[in-house]
Amino acid sequence: MTAISPGAIPPSVRIPVLATYTDENGHQLPLPQARMRESFTGLQMLARQILSGAEDPLDGYDQDFTIMQMGPSAFEIEIRATAKRQNRLRGRAAAKKHLLIVATLDHFTDVLVAMGELACHIANHPDTEVRFVASCYGDYYEFLERGRVVKAMEAGAVELLVTPESVEILRVILANLKQPGVAYATLTKRIPGMAHMRRTVVGSTQHLRDFADGGPFHLTPEMLATARSRVDTHRTEQWVQLPTSKNSHALWDEL
Repeated sequence: MTAISPGAIPPSVRIPVLATYTDENGHQLPLPQARMRESFTGLQMLARQILSGAEDPLDGYDQDFTIMQMGPSAFEIEIRATAKRQNRLRGRAAAKKHLLIVATLDHFTDVLVAMGELACHIANHPDTEVRFVASCYGDYYEFLERGRVVKAMEAGAVELLVTPESVEILRVILANLKQPGVAYATLTKRIPGMAHMRRTVVGSTQHLRDFADGGPFHLTPEMLATARSRVDTHRTEQWVQLPTSKNSHALWDEL
């Protein structure tokens, strides 16, 4: 590894996530390497889907992944962003840009995990209901089980999740969870700058395995369109004041 001279900004940002697949007792299993690589490929494909929008939050940086096996069915995935131009990584502007990329990559990782978690929930619960909400902090969908809200996610992310391309990518990502004996996966993510870990647990049921093997995804664009058409206007009208906070990039520009 190239040494970083004093005062220079590191050329890359790394966010590690540990993915551990276990049986119902929490024991790791000897998963086929081919399935591990398949899930890893799916993760890369989903990342490209998220970053393919008009506004690339990692503009000027190359985003990629590395993976290291940590146990029979445990893998550390490192989500990375590396500056395309590394000859001016000094000074206040470079430091501010680096901090912005750290925050962006951290949030990008959260989005990846959250979308995967929601996809697993829907695959595991084919009777999930969906409700559209117009909020002062942006539109989102709520997901209900037996009339009770159990999940919520930004509208744009959910609408991306149900596209045919994303559904096929999800099947690839879930390759490990459909393996015999796997009961659940634990995703452990380090929080930059804090002695804290965020852990997300996703289970595997026969419903999920059926989806991963080519079965239907029980959330469709038509269901989302129906939910939008049934928006609760009374709930929307309850907002008496819109937030005054600026977008994240405007806040960073003030630093």
